[in-house]
Amino acid sequence: MIEIIKAMMERRSISKFKPEMPHKEQIEQIIEAGLYAANGRGKQATITVAVTNKALRDQLAKANCKIGGWDDGFDPFYSAPVILIVLADKSWPIRVYDGSLVMGNMLLAAHSLGLGSIWIHRAKSARMERGLSRLVASDQCQSTGRADTLSGQCGYVASAGGCETTYQGVTQ
Repeated sequence: MIEIIKAMMERRSISKFKPEMPHKEQIEQIIEAGLYAANGRGKQATITVAVTNKALRDQLAKANCKIGGWDDGFDPFYSAPVILIVLADKSWPIRVYDGSLVMGNMLLAAHSLGLGSIWIHRAKSARMERGLSRLVASDQCQSTGRADTLSGQCGYVASAGGCETTYQGVTQ
């Protein structure tokens, strides 16, 4: 069976992660896979932000928890040690589609590297959009693009990390 089709059939969303940080090379490979996603007119209007700093990751989790209305202590990122955030230029009319394709590639790449992943779509909230823009503009984050031009409409969030879950007979 062709490997990509096999990966598409086997990949599952994971909602319980081990605390160990994936290797930097693995994170880079996942992000690179997102760069090769199909996109409108070859514009490459998305950027991906990798949050690997635990304090910053926990800050994002706490903000997400508040926005989502969950109890304190709930981790909306399911304890994943890495959060990958895909953002796109607000002025690009097909930003959501381009961002979705980036996410799909990254989820498959994580699976192919033996890492679990989950797509968490929560950035459509105006509060979350402002928070993501501040993150991209901060000195804690290296990214391309200007924060004031980025849209949370395409601020999908994925998490990658080793997982502890077996789902439908597929160990990830």
